[in-house]
Amino acid sequence: MARPILNILLIQAKGGFKRATPWMLIALLLFGLSAANAQAPFNIRVSHAGVDAVLRGEYDPAAYAASDVQAEFDPIICGLEAGISPDTLQALVQRLQDFETRNTYADTSSAVRGIGAARRWAFDWFSSVSARNENRLLVAYMDFEMPPAAECGAGFFRNVFAVLPGRDTADASVVLVEGHMDSRCEVLCDTACYAPGADDNGSGTALVMELARVMSAYTFDHTLVFLLTVGEEQGLFGAEAFAQYCSDEGIGVKAVQNNDITGGVICGPSSSPPSCSGDGAIDSLSVRIFSSGVINSIHKDYARFMKTIYREKVRGVSSSPMAVRLMSQEDRSGRGGDHIPFRVAGFRAIRVCASHEHGDANTASAAYTGRQHSVRDVIGVDTDGDFVVDSFFVDFRYLQRNAVFNGAAMAAAALGPDAPALAVLDDGLVVRVTLAPLLPGERYRIGVRQFGNDFEALYEVAAPVFDLPGIEPGNTYRVSAALVNAAGVQSLFSAETNFFASANTVGLSADTALLEPLDCLALGFDWLDGTDGGVGGGASVSDRWEGIWLYAPQPNPVAGVALFSARSERQDLRGPAFWKLHNAAGVEVWRMSFALSPGDVRTTFSEPLPPGRYTLSLWFGSEKMRSVGLVRG
Repeated sequence: MARPILNILLIQAKGGFKRATPWMLIALLLFGLSAANAQAPFNIRVSHAGVDAVLRGEYDPAAYAASDVQAEFDPIICGLEAGISPDTLQALVQRLQDFETRNTYADTSSAVRGIGAARRWAFDWFSSVSARNENRLLVAYMDFEMPPAAECGAGFFRNVFAVLPGRDTADASVVLVEGHMDSRCEVLCDTACYAPGADDNGSGTALVMELARVMSAYTFDHTLVFLLTVGEEQGLFGAEAFAQYCSDEGIGVKAVQNNDITGGVICGPSSSPPSCSGDGAIDSLSVRIFSSGVINSIHKDYARFMKTIYREKVRGVSSSPMAVRLMSQEDRSGRGGDHIPFRVAGFRAIRVCASHEHGDANTASAAYTGRQHSVRDVIGVDTDGDFVVDSFFVDFRYLQRNAVFNGAAMAAAALGPDAPALAVLDDGLVVRVTLAPLLPGERYRIGVRQFGNDFEALYEVAAPVFDLPGIEPGNTYRVSAALVNAAGVQSLFSAETNFFASANTVGLSADTALLEPLDCLALGFDWLDGTDGGVGGGASVSDRWEGIWLYAPQPNPVAGVALFSARSERQDLRGPAFWKLHNAAGVEVWRMSFALSPGDVRTTFSEPLPPGRYTLSLWFGSEKMRSVGLVRG
């Protein structure tokens, strides 16, 4: 292939520089560059002029303003946890699988099969989301062409994407989440085979689409981009087209979160390292972030930012908290993903990937039995012959958790302040970090590390000058800082500053950043409507009481009179039911009985209660069906 040839030629030219003539080097370079350009996307264009203008920051934010602006960070995070649905994710992946193949070069004319049908469905789905959100989500194709030298030949191709315009164009850089929509089977260019691509990458595609659905209800300072690419399996050329367009047209990209293989939890008989070991091992409680670089890497900085946001804002509200693992490599050994073209273009980019993968994609081997890159990459199988899938390979509760993780990082990046500048001075006595003065309500987080990908210490600082504790002379340290604004939104981390320590501050002590978990119950979110996060097992509360809805009290917090409302769509549930209110200590302080039957039920609450946090719950007989948080102001 042309690009490996270019690399070989340049390596040979460097190795034999003393023997090679200038003309030889020029000839080799020209050959390599022409070979590389021969595979590059060209004639790139956006189908919607309004979308192009938003990407450039050349628009009036008022034209896309929500009639009811919801832009507070904490409620957005809680809304992501409450709103992102495993059932919706499953329906999306199933629909993607039903197209039979989404090979980039597959049929584009069929209404039911192939990449053309899939991308038109995705376009219409984004459009329906927009229609439910005041037409604020703008949907477009990115059209481009590939030359004959491309992996499977020349062609005309389309990415599908949607943008949610930001309300502040002072910094028009966008925050982008993406997943590749194309699939493949054992033979890369085979468009006739069955290529369901459920996990690779129906899971990442569904994650992006579900984030668009839930996040379109909110307002962000930066524009959000929800991108579905093609051509990933044939050389990442759909992502390359988008990255090239942004680079050529001067479109700012604040961060790229690539999601590829984000729903599977079962280890295969093979898996590209660094991954899992042990065929059949299951992990639904950790996720990997791959990113380029080691020292002073904007990509690793962003990975650390994502992990910090997860620890503070997501971990405490999730029914099944996960470990976020920062990987040293840019991708798995011998593998690649759509974040790489963005990194090459100079944009901050990472890859979110499931902890376990089923297969290393070595389809050339007759012994290969992994599901990845094969006809076996399906949602699951029917084991009891009733024509209903009952053994799942894609865990949609796990995919939901990964979607919330992605959305929380996007929200922080799109609402947070700019990263601060810092200076580090080691005078032999102390190591002093100096930052800009803080405004009321602001604070800094200062991260310190030596060799690992994670911070070894993270400090919460309420002053612009801070003396680093725990420094041992003779070691090299790396320091970066983030600003947390008065609204509690953290910025990205600044570029790392390196220093070789001469001071000894082991005796100094300082408070570490506590990263206290978010309390969504106090904001009126019902976590019993969430998921149990397990693999298999019995029915969750949500399953048992399916068709029963309990809504957040209005208003909440409650100052005087409040309206409690619920709805039953269950014909089989009729009989004595209760509203109950418990205080923070779990003591029942109020109840009201009613007869449950299908339809809506409403109760006006005006009882005097002391200020504090309460739980409103809905009971059928002696069993609790639903609960929701309430705050008495």
